[in-house]
Amino acid sequence: AVKNALALKETNPDADVYVLFRDMRTYGMREDAYREASKRGVTFIRYTPETRPEVTEGDGGRLRVRVPDPILGTELAIDADIVSLAAAAVPQDDAPRLAQMFQVALGPDGFFKEAHVKLRPVEFATDGVYLCGAAQFPKHLPEVVSQAQGAAGRAVALLTHDTVVASGAVCDVEEKRCISCGQCVEVCAYGAVELGPKGRASVNPVLCKGDGLCNAVCPTGAITVRHFTNEQYEAEIEAAVGAD
Repeated sequence: AVKNALALKETNPDADVYVLFRDMRTYGMREDAYREASKRGVTFIRYTPETRPEVTEGDGGRLRVRVPDPILGTELAIDADIVSLAAAAVPQDDAPRLAQMFQVALGPDGFFKEAHVKLRPVEFATDGVYLCGAAQFPKHLPEVVSQAQGAAGRAVALLTHDTVVASGAVCDVEEKRCISCGQCVEVCAYGAVELGPKGRASVNPVLCKGDGLCNAVCPTGAITVRHFTNEQYEAEIEAAVGAD
């Protein structure tokens, strides 16, 4: 939209150009294009899903666009010769199914969510599954290519090893204390906990990351993190505070 607005201003500098948007994705070097458009007189108006623009028939065959201006606190009526609708970038309909299949997370907007935006931008919390491109959120082509290279590099680093060493800090289940409430299954983000045929919880040590969430929600203490039992925690606290 910003590129087209600049092209219109190049063709006709006196034209009144309005860009109505929910989210302006001109981050990075593309901020220069946004500033140039503003400098040339392009008007940018943000709206929310609750205050979407309304297009009606105006005078003389023109179109009238009504949209609330959040800055002025009033409704604007724009008589336009041309109304151009930009294509929206939305998550795929089958994203929830894929997320469940690969045990990965989705963000509140329906796009896939990375493990950490700074430390692990191309990885999921689930090992061996990587992320790149518009599956994460709408982005520009150079960023897509760069992220794809990063994801491929992480995958190659994993495939160069003949074996994969799992973490030793995984969770164990004491079946006699398990009451089959299923809370551990609900909170595990890695799909490592499941209820067996007898209704007792069991942990897949390959998938488990030892974050301890299942241990925290277990009402009977049936699940413990290996090497991080309550007794060990208490001993560490006593040693730290110098208790007798």
